[in-house]
Amino acid sequence: MQIAHILRRQPPAIWSSTSKIPWHDAAFSARMLREHLDQNHDRASRRTERIVAHVEWLQSRVLGPQSKSVLDLGCGPGFYTERLAALGHRCTGIDIAPAAIEHARREAARSASGCAYVQGDVRSAALGGPHDAALFLFGEFNAFPPVEAKSILSRIAHSLAPGGCLVLEAHTSAYVEHIGRHEATWTRAKYSVFADQPHLWLKEAFWDETAHIAIERYFVVDEHAQTTEYVNSIQGYGRDEYEVMLHAAGFDRIDVYPSLAAEDEAGFWVFVART
Repeated sequence: MQIAHILRRQPPAIWSSTSKIPWHDAAFSARMLREHLDQNHDRASRRTERIVAHVEWLQSRVLGPQSKSVLDLGCGPGFYTERLAALGHRCTGIDIAPAAIEHARREAARSASGCAYVQGDVRSAALGGPHDAALFLFGEFNAFPPVEAKSILSRIAHSLAPGGCLVLEAHTSAYVEHIGRHEATWTRAKYSVFADQPHLWLKEAFWDETAHIAIERYFVVDEHAQTTEYVNSIQGYGRDEYEVMLHAAGFDRIDVYPSLAAEDEAGFWVFVART
């Protein structure tokens, strides 16, 4: 019997670069795409019914009937962009995951939607523009350290036309703390986002009260007892902190909503901020 050896540092390093989840990796992103497309859960992407409701809300509350140039940051497989394009908008999506971008491009070619997709890091990829609106949804903003998050907001503001708006869907402070205080669990799987072969993963969470950061750590043990460590950091902010950052980045009027039309979906603030 092979025995797995786990070096368990306590607690893990915040914003670790050596064990960060490899969203950009081709094999990892292919497994992640499988999760995006799965209609049995909302872990990677929302299910179709909820996305349709969100798009209807965006159309009625933010975009309106006239054609707009829309930038979707962290677009994944293009679920929002394709539906917005069907309503007449001109959409560009950016995502770091190659498999998600390849899927989005295939769908755009199939539907002749005209959507353009760029594989790149939202911290450094050219955002183009000027756009009429930008989307940064599903708590993606909280995956970046504060210095990088503020830089991303400034880059978005510069990519927008005068009067353009950002729809930022970010986690509430309470939800991030909930993540950080979650009990440890273990899971045995035939396959998952971590591997295509049978494996075991152990998950534990940590809460840094001073920095307001939740840390998730996974130890993934494969069938050969080889162990891989992944660490995911999530930054928490209060509502007023989000508004301060948005103002500092160049956004003016800021409207705040509890959700994107899904009243049963807790854990988010939605900021509609205009340049």
